[in-house]
Amino acid sequence: MAAVAAAVAPFLGWHVRWMSVRAHYEAFPLVVLGAAVLAWVRFRGAPARAGSGPAESWAVWAGLAAGWAGLVAAEVLSSSWLACVSVMVLIPALAYGIGGREVLRRVLPAWGMLWLLVPPPMDLDRLLILQLQGLTTAWSSAVLDALDVFHLAAGNVIEIDGRSLLVEQACSGINSLFSLLACTLFLVLLTRRGWGRGVFLMLAAVGWVLAANVARVVLVALLETRWGVTAATGWRHEAIGVVLFVLAVGLLLSTDRLLEFLTRSGAVGGDVPRPVSGGNPEQGPARPSRVGRFAAIVVPAFLALVGLHWAARGDQPVLPVASPLPLATNPELLPVKVGAWERREFGTETRETHSFFGEYSQNWLYALPELAVKASLAYPFPGWHDLTWCYRSTGWQIDGQEVVAPATVPGGFVQVRMSKPGFRHGFLVFCEFDRSGRPFIARPGGAREPLFRHEAALERFRSRLEGRPAPPLDPTGAAYQFQVFVEGASVLTPEGEEAVRQLFVSLQSAVRERWAAEHAVKP
Repeated sequence: MAAVAAAVAPFLGWHVRWMSVRAHYEAFPLVVLGAAVLAWVRFRGAPARAGSGPAESWAVWAGLAAGWAGLVAAEVLSSSWLACVSVMVLIPALAYGIGGREVLRRVLPAWGMLWLLVPPPMDLDRLLILQLQGLTTAWSSAVLDALDVFHLAAGNVIEIDGRSLLVEQACSGINSLFSLLACTLFLVLLTRRGWGRGVFLMLAAVGWVLAANVARVVLVALLETRWGVTAATGWRHEAIGVVLFVLAVGLLLSTDRLLEFLTRSGAVGGDVPRPVSGGNPEQGPARPSRVGRFAAIVVPAFLALVGLHWAARGDQPVLPVASPLPLATNPELLPVKVGAWERREFGTETRETHSFFGEYSQNWLYALPELAVKASLAYPFPGWHDLTWCYRSTGWQIDGQEVVAPATVPGGFVQVRMSKPGFRHGFLVFCEFDRSGRPFIARPGGAREPLFRHEAALERFRSRLEGRPAPPLDPTGAAYQFQVFVEGASVLTPEGEEAVRQLFVSLQSAVRERWAAEHAVKP
């Protein structure tokens, strides 16, 4: 047990850090607490059982081997998802090895609860967020039509009286969906609801969350238009979300009581006492010799994982991490003129924490006589941030994107061509770096981004085996995203794209050089 715990601890810490910077998983500590409560309830007063012993079951060997192989692959591919799944495979194997079927049976409810900590693979949770945003926007628009509120829905933006209300991920329901699903699953497992009733309650939870978040968007729109109360951000927005979440929990409990009435079930579904048998008398505890042979194989195998982890990551340089505090409002961060381009306007924006567009941004408008470009510096992000998801959430369709790595832009940049209904076309160029100007490696967006991470990790592993210099790593700490964006009624010409690219190269260089100079003078 100690060897397995030491092997999985780095991966669990890795996954906890990953979840802690994503708003839709902010309730994950409650999932862990719920699993602990379920385990305590199931094991409370349980008699000691003599299991078959880990060395006497092929299932234990298979589970430990699969978990060990998954952790090795997770290390090589730098995949927190694969590491999390591997840990979930190890839990029932260890439970069965320690106490046989009885201990496994008691562990299963807590194990089922912990599956909520396993995110969808290939960043599919982002796609889920986008779909929920679209669904919430469409349903909210229908309700506003029924209330005779004149508005325009474009992508995930509702425009009312010249004001744009962006249906952010919090309004889409993803945050409260995870929390309510966790509450529902805890209720089902704690009270031992049947499979049919449990599945229906989970589906009902999704329905109530969607209804609550449509109500949230509609209420914000009505407060803005009819009473002049701003509730799209700030404490009012958060208070509305909390009240509606509590209402959704109450509606879910009411649904549970309705199902109990309809099924004529008088019992709440508590823990039904089971006769305690002494187990198979022919299966006693594993003999010391077998346990010793088992430990001689398992302990070195899992301790080798610890060595693999530190060999792969222990020599990485620890660079200073700057705190992602709001930058001082500074129009002069970018030059007044860049060739024929002239700086015309400047503004700042503050959004929700963990917003897809960044909590803070500074925006400049550069113009030629025939073309205007918006330049933005948005932050903070926990790492490389795929900006194409943000534009998709506002109604843009990605027509094509490519990674460009010129010598003038360390780390490279991504350029994207987009379109949206109404004959609108867009051209986007962006890159990312930390507070001192160190670059994040540019990578393709969408479903290809996770593949890039795994390929880069595999290439680093190969380079170590072959004694070659390893590819550069992304810096630690918050990412700052710099972009230039232009849109119009027609597709930008190749000459226009080249002019925008050259402006981007000059502007991002100005930011990096200034930040690098600021950090160079510090002791």
